[in-house]
Amino acid sequence: MPKDLLREAEIARDIVFPPGAEELSLSSSWVYAQILFSLWDSGFYDYVRRHPRFSRAAVVEALGFDPMTFDWLMYYLVGRGVVRAAGEREGELELTEKGRRVHNTIARGLLELYVGGYAGLMANLGPLLRREITIDDPRLDRSARHAAAGTEDATCVRVVPQVIEALREHGVERILDLGCGTGGFLIQWARLTGGGGAGVDMSASALAAAKANAAQQGVSDRLSFHLGEIGERALPIGDDVARTVDALTAMFMLHELGRGGDGAIVRALSALGAQFAGKLLVALEMPPVDVYALNGRPPPAMDALDYHFIHPLSRQGEPRPRDAWRAIYEQAGMKLVRVRRPGGSPVLIHVVQM
Repeated sequence: MPKDLLREAEIARDIVFPPGAEELSLSSSWVYAQILFSLWDSGFYDYVRRHPRFSRAAVVEALGFDPMTFDWLMYYLVGRGVVRAAGEREGELELTEKGRRVHNTIARGLLELYVGGYAGLMANLGPLLRREITIDDPRLDRSARHAAAGTEDATCVRVVPQVIEALREHGVERILDLGCGTGGFLIQWARLTGGGGAGVDMSASALAAAKANAAQQGVSDRLSFHLGEIGERALPIGDDVARTVDALTAMFMLHELGRGGDGAIVRALSALGAQFAGKLLVALEMPPVDVYALNGRPPPAMDALDYHFIHPLSRQGEPRPRDAWRAIYEQAGMKLVRVRRPGGSPVLIHVVQM
């Protein structure tokens, strides 16, 4: 449809002229996020951790960056107040105080999760809306690597310590992590508590990375990793593992089983209950968002809004409210004992007796 630019300008002058922070931030925040993600996903985050003061030449050589592209990324970050000139030597740079605050695991995790994990979905929302592609189009697939890494990074500050506290309150020493991915939670558990356990995941490549990560961090003697899919059958793990674990953990995983409805979650939980009768289950889930109640409030509620928006459009199981989870656990013959919410986070921790 042709645009009447004169009419558009007249309307805008009445509403938003001169442009305010809200209008200007729409595109600028997108550019800023893309720049930080591209750098962090390419090794710059870890490089700056080791080299607080750096030169353009040293970064380009160490990380194999294209010099011109890196120069323009630094140009932008200097303008943003994230990077500044350092010392007497020409070309030396360092993070500003603002830059040091931005370079943290929560910021990196959220960018990995949303910018990296769902880049295909976000780039194809227009074609999906216009019916040029369908919801099953592979271009909408998430990057499992980025989604897993982002979740690990974003939850390690407040959420994981709360999960560990809940487990230790019940005297848990060994856990079985369902959908363990690259082993991030299990490794934190082993290092912080001295405990051990096992992980199960359907991705062979993720399990290979988990084994390598556990060895690198000195806990491989206390952890084992098993290939298997959580569903209506018993998990393909040895009796020694099933017998010796005290609790099961599920990090943002159970809702994924419910793409076709609550029944699939109930059946999977029933199978787990039969195999691990009497054990504890600690599950992390994000609640759904009442958008009319939210109505523009700032984070952390916005994190939950992003999370809930992305799930149905990327063919994942949708978040469910607390009462729905209680009913699901009851139908599976389990009891929801307690729900915890880590401070400053929308995440809910379900403590369930199997």
